[in-house]
Formats: sequence, C-alpha cells, structure tokens
Amino acid sequence: MKRYWIKLWLEILNDPKMGQLPDWLWRRAIELFLLAGENGNDGLLPPIENMAWRLRVFEPNKQQLLDSLKMLSKIGLTHETPSGWMIKSQKEFLFPLHPKYKNRRIEWGVVRRVLSAWVFFQDGRICKNCGAVDDLTIDHIIPIRNGGTDNLDNLQVLCRKCNSSKGAK
Repeated sequence: MKRYWIKLWLEILNDPKMGQLPDWLWRRAIELFLLAGENGNDGLLPPIENMAWRLRVFEPNKQQLLDSLKMLSKIGLTHETPSGWMIKSQKEFLFPLHPKYKNRRIEWGVVRRVLSAWVFFQDGRICKNCGAVDDLTIDHIIPIRNGGTDNLDNLQVLCRKCNSSKGAK
C-alpha cells in the first residue's frame, strides 16, 4: 500500500465541530494529522514527548499540547488508548458512511465524489493503461461483484476505452 503524507478528508471543511474550533486548535488538529501520517500506525500518535519535540513545543507549553488532545477528544477527533493517543483517519471517517450503515452523516454520493477526486489526484489524471488524458473514469481493479471494495487501494483511473475493454475480458 502507498504511504501518503497526510490522511485528511475534504469533508473536514464542512464539519461544524471543526469549523467552530479556535484557529490555534484547528491548526493543532492538522499538525496531529500530519504526525499520525508520518508515524504510519493507523492514527496512533507518537508519545507526548516526541510530539512536543516534533512540533517545537517547549516546556511551559507542553501542558497545552496535552490540553489540545483532550479538547479534540471532546469533538471525537482524538482519544486516548493504552498504546497512546489516536486520531481518526480518513478511512474511519469515510467508509462508515456507506449506505449499508444506518446513521450516515452525509450522502454516499458526496463520499463517491471525494473518493473520485482523490483517485484522480493519486493517479495524476491519466489512464493507467494507455496514458490517455480524456474521457477518464474510475475503475475497480477487483470488481465489486468479485469481492472488490471501494477502498482507495482498489480504485484506479482508466479511460472509457480501456475500462470497456477490461470489462469484456
């Protein structure tokens, strides 16, 4: 699986809980997303001492770092575990919104648009097979009917011609 610099969902801009945070705390949330992406452990943040060093938070302000983690936990963005502090990932936010889940927060169509935009960005807006840049579609590498998923790892950009020829095989 590819490792991304940051796991950030576009819906964060429309989330009223995030939108109502003070600017310093919103910035801290983004810094924590970056640290979690760098740490590479599905949202597990580094120990407080390491976070403080990485974010250049020095002695009198270390308590503010811990306070910000606690404040972000009140809106459900972070939580403390026996292994350390965790921050929600893009996958946790997006995939529970699939129509099969009863309490979805946004429509699945919005999620599909977000996923499509991410796949186009990830693949450079060119067909993976022939390099075409026009008439592009999103293709499931392993079709849903064969057990494939809507996970980013199973999506790719193909032009309509390549996508149609793939389906014929």
